[in-house]
Amino acid sequence: MLSILSGLLLTETLLPAQKNAEPAGLGLLNGRAGMLPVYYLLHKQTGNAQYKMTGEQLLECIGEHISSVQNNTFGDGLAGIGWTIEWLVQHKLLEGVNTDEVLEDVDDFLYREVIYGNESDISLCNGTMGKLAYFLRREWSKNPGTNRFKHICHQECIVLLTDALADWLDDLNLSAARESQLRDIADLLVGITSVTDINQLTVEAILYKAASYTEQLLNAAIHRLQTEPDTENAYVYQAMRLGVCYLIAGKKHQLQHWQLQAMQYVHKLQALLPGDETDDELLFQRLTIYSLLHAYIPEPGNSDHLLQLIQALAARKQPCRLKNGAGAVVMAALVLQDASLAQNWHELFF
Repeated sequence: MLSILSGLLLTETLLPAQKNAEPAGLGLLNGRAGMLPVYYLLHKQTGNAQYKMTGEQLLECIGEHISSVQNNTFGDGLAGIGWTIEWLVQHKLLEGVNTDEVLEDVDDFLYREVIYGNESDISLCNGTMGKLAYFLRREWSKNPGTNRFKHICHQECIVLLTDALADWLDDLNLSAARESQLRDIADLLVGITSVTDINQLTVEAILYKAASYTEQLLNAAIHRLQTEPDTENAYVYQAMRLGVCYLIAGKKHQLQHWQLQAMQYVHKLQALLPGDETDDELLFQRLTIYSLLHAYIPEPGNSDHLLQLIQALAARKQPCRLKNGAGAVVMAALVLQDASLAQNWHELFF
């Protein structure tokens, strides 16, 4: 499998060396922050110092310009940039960095947003779940001499954000069964699984209600796909991703029933997936799904299909970004080398 990754990179099809190939923005999904994990992980896996150097250059650029970022979101704003830096430190890809110092201003800004704001968007990319992802990642930090007050602030935000998600779930109308609902419930399942010892009663209620809603949504999706063959492909992929996220939640909580149910849904949905796909955005959705399937359901067909997707997307010139770009293809190629990696990086498959 190493030859697959080496072949992709040596051609510079995916990660060209030119300066103008760098992402224009600073954010996680479409900017420089999103390429940081890609380059640092490439350095770790290949030993090529050039990747680390490129990562350091991107990090320096982010440090120089982060004060100009007014967006607070996870997808393209401060929450995602801060989360990325903390993620790199916790995975020992960045050394000698005290994130309490580096992210102090981001902490303060997002704390005020949570305490005094009134978020209407609950999504991972633009709303409540993105801020929760940031403060959870910060709560797990292991900096020397961390002020107790900082942990209290992080935990306060986690409580408020999980309360907001519980309210949203209580008010959710499943009858519409939109793609956005499938996406948000999938993100919620995986995100809330990471909250272990804060606001426990609320978190447990969210988790079990989300699981119940997942089964309702997936049953409805399978029925729709069986009776309405003209259903948009994007809906099919979101349903499939929800099934995979249900499996991840079941594995992380060691709930056998959830895992068995999720496996049944996934296999039913796999049989309903469209055959040939030509749209790049939908191919990337398929890439995400099969990267996770390769890790959590290690069947030969999943790895074979993942390889085909990597090769198909690598053959086209992809933008230098994590979401729907070269970064996603490289991450998938790394996972194809070692399936266990995805279980540590599943947060990076959007």
